[in-house]
Amino acid sequence: MSRTNNWQEFKIKDVLQKIIGGGTPSKSKPEYWNGSISWASVKDMADGVYKLNSTVDKITELGLKKSSSNLIEKGNVIISTRMGLGRCFIPSIDVAINQDLKALIPQEKLLDKKYLLWLMVFLSERIKLLGTGTTVKGITVDTLKNLDVHLPHLLTQHKISSILSAYDDLIENNTRRIKILESMAQTLYQEWFVKFRFPGPEQVKMVESDLGLIPEGWEVIGFTDIADILNGGTPKTKIEEYWNGNIPFFTPKDSPDSFYVTHTGKSITELGLKKCNSKLYSRNTIFITARGKENISQYFVFLMLRSYVEHLRKTATGATFNSIVMDTFKRLQIIEPPVALIDEFSNLVSPIFEQMLNLINKNINLRKTRDLLLPKLISGQIDVENLDIDTGELAA
Repeated sequence: MSRTNNWQEFKIKDVLQKIIGGGTPSKSKPEYWNGSISWASVKDMADGVYKLNSTVDKITELGLKKSSSNLIEKGNVIISTRMGLGRCFIPSIDVAINQDLKALIPQEKLLDKKYLLWLMVFLSERIKLLGTGTTVKGITVDTLKNLDVHLPHLLTQHKISSILSAYDDLIENNTRRIKILESMAQTLYQEWFVKFRFPGPEQVKMVESDLGLIPEGWEVIGFTDIADILNGGTPKTKIEEYWNGNIPFFTPKDSPDSFYVTHTGKSITELGLKKCNSKLYSRNTIFITARGKENISQYFVFLMLRSYVEHLRKTATGATFNSIVMDTFKRLQIIEPPVALIDEFSNLVSPIFEQMLNLINKNINLRKTRDLLLPKLISGQIDVENLDIDTGELAA
């Protein structure tokens, strides 16, 4: 069904109370940073994720006071007008924002906050097309204010946002379950291979090693004795024939919060793969890139690497940005348990990883369904006015 006649056209500025900008405290002032105030920037935003529960950086009260940043109350829509142009989210916590972000405060008698989020998601492609700039494209506040929008009655807005937010609630619930499963797998690794509380005889003889006391029969070896470290490469970006093929191309930007990578921002062609230093890696390869050697469980190698993350970070060097070099891995010593114990562990954690992947795939399908419904609901193509949807106080 097409948009109903009682939808009204507005400039977005006509349905907002105000637009609030942000800023960045001086990075040269340590007293401005690592405080208790969450400070949002584009690095906290991800495609297809519209709720923000935490931020990478935090600032102090002094940092907030001495900068152009503003503290935005939770539940308000925040959109990027420069880096990551068009991305938006609703924070579940109060957050300060940087200069690339704007908070949109609606007139709540005209515009439902959650509906505003989905409206801006719907408008994101149009916003990207309006971006100008040579290095980084952005839009001005005036451009944002003058966006044309069509709005239904507030009750209909609430019904639409309830439908779309229900998908996000399911996604968030699955994400929480994934985090619990991740913690279970890592805890099992710590118990067996760090605290040495593995199944077997209650009294295990401990012997001296270069890494301290270890169970008898275990060995201290180099990391590269148990895993191959493999390099990658990038096809020339100016050659179009190398790009937008059907081969996923992984970069650090694609690093997920969870254990698995299910999609990448870029893809390359067969020719692009042939013309760069990378090879095609199989499912369950671990990126730094380390891959367990033959007969060594990928799950064991992965969880072992996770346990060494802080150590590896401390060894990272670089003038522009920190990086880990091949020699770091060659020097890294690890404790190798007997293969039979690694296999027993792998059999135990394998179902956990399978559950995680199942939940990740469920979230992919939920996002696809939500994203298919979004334009049809926001445009009025799907009519929800007669649907019996709980709208809380608005229904009174």
